[in-house]
Amino acid sequence: MLGGNRDETAYYWWYAYGSFDPGEYNLPHMGQVIRHYRGLRKWTIKDFAKALQVTDH
Repeated sequence: MLGGNRDETAYYWWYAYGSFDPGEYNLPHMGQVIRHYRGLRKWTIKDFAKALQVTDH
C-alpha cells in the first residue's frame, strides 16, 4: 500500500549488535555502544581509556 500510515518499528542495521538508539550519520548512538561493550568487558572508564591509549595529561 503506497502512501499509507505504517505502524512498523524502525529497524536499523546495528540491531544485530545491540538495541541502540540512532545517532548521527546513520550510526548507532556512540555513547550507548561504548557503555554497552565496556559493560560486557567489565571495564571502568579508566580501563577503556587505557585500552585506547588515552591519558588525561
